[in-house]
Amino acid sequence: IQTDASASEKLYLESAKDVGQASWSKEKWEEFGAEGDRIFSSLANLENEGASPESKEVRKLISEHYQHSGILHSIDKNVYRAFADLILTKASFRKQIEAYGKDLPEFMSEAILSWLK
Repeated sequence: IQTDASASEKLYLESAKDVGQASWSKEKWEEFGAEGDRIFSSLANLENEGASPESKEVRKLISEHYQHSGILHSIDKNVYRAFADLILTKASFRKQIEAYGKDLPEFMSEAILSWLK
């Protein structure tokens, strides 16, 4: 994990792309949000069931999250590694993930780093 959170944040923010989301309908935003909710909830459920961050099921969800993230970000391994860092170090990112499970940021960060190998 990167130790310079500001570098991670800069990289992640610079990866944002405009895909016309300013004109997305309420339904489109709800659809986008529902897919994120499904992924985060599923990860939290697997963590609660004792799954390893390296498990096949977790890796599949991380792959889905990577693809989902690519809708709004020019995503690559470095950007995704920065995201793994930010969910541990940046309060706003951490809070979003913790809404699905108190320890989910650590679990998801570990899973992302494993998936990136």
